[in-house]
Amino acid sequence: MKGFTKNLWSQRGQALVELSLTVPILLVLTLGAIEISNIINARLVLSHLTREGANMISFGTPADLPGANDDALDAIIDGACPIISDGPPCSTGSGNPGQWEIIYSRIVENPAIPCPPTPCDYVINLQVTRGKLNESSKIGAEGATANLPLNSLDAERTFYVVEVFYLYSPITPVGNFGVNIGSTTFYGRAIF
Repeated sequence: MKGFTKNLWSQRGQALVELSLTVPILLVLTLGAIEISNIINARLVLSHLTREGANMISFGTPADLPGANDDALDAIIDGACPIISDGPPCSTGSGNPGQWEIIYSRIVENPAIPCPPTPCDYVINLQVTRGKLNESSKIGAEGATANLPLNSLDAERTFYVVEVFYLYSPITPVGNFGVNIGSTTFYGRAIF
């Protein structure tokens, strides 16, 4: 009986119970940290690429050259290749074009409405889409008035807009634990 009560009050089993209770919590925290880091990385890459793409186009790099793989949109796609697909070169059709979409829009002053006596009206006179995510531009369609606050600007300006949509998929099983990471379609936009 003395041996039974000695084992009953033993401290050796306590450490095993504590470890079995804390390991799942630490595992979930680790996977959550990995997932959040990947989300932040994807958002930063897309943000930088939209800015760089719009900047390249505004400085004269052609946005879309038919049949060529050396235009600004291809540079954006290939620069985001580790994020948006499995491997390079993404712009030539490999990877996963159903997971992303890039929309380039050129916005000019509406020639039908004179600008100096009234606020300038800007329309989208060119729009090029790459990728197959089937998202529509948040600034409008080609030929429509741009859905941007541009009417208080000077006349005769041209704006270059690059929009990127990316369907994010988790890399860890954190989603299986009921953790909601928010919207899974990331959106980035840059205007130059």
